Amino acid sequence: MGIDLPDRNFDEALAIEIAKGKENLGDREIASLIDAPEITIPEQRLAVQLLVNIDPPAYFAKQELYSVIVAKGTNIALQYGNIAESAKSFVTYGIVQGSILGDYRAGYEFGQLAVKVSEKFHDFTQKCSACLVFAGHLNHWVKHIKFAEEIFNDSYHAGLAVGELRHSGYALEHQLRYLF
Repeated sequence: MGIDLPDRNFDEALAIEIAKGKENLGDREIASLIDAPEITIPEQRLAVQLLVNIDPPAYFAKQELYSVIVAKGTNIALQYGNIAESAKSFVTYGIVQGSILGDYRAGYEFGQLAVKVSEKFHDFTQKCSACLVFAGHLNHWVKHIKFAEEIFNDSYHAGLAVGELRHSGYALEHQLRYLF
């Protein structure tokens, strides 16, 4: 698929992907990416799907690799267009934007974009995941924490609709923690 994942020098690999991301985004507004065409190249579609599916284990096992995976998935979307799974790439790229680069507004905007992409493709699995990450990791950078409740509810209900119990459960767990 032409995707190389590093086994060392993660910071260097991430810096390269972030530079590519800035170049691929160009002067487009993040919100305008909702109008990007659908990816038509089967290998690029599969690449995004594979990267989205390996990002959860990477998140728990090797955060440095996780960030590279997320940036690679986003770069494919920025170059070739969107598919439903682009939502997960965008929302997790929002984490990179805020947590690593300190660009909290861009992180928030990528979260908003992710939810809209999941809705555009009518994909409740992706909406569940996008809403969870948006509410739990991006929303509080720009808005009061109280505004996360509705987004968590959207995540929970979208997941229940399609049997996506993992992220639905995470949404409930986050809501309970936010009550404190």
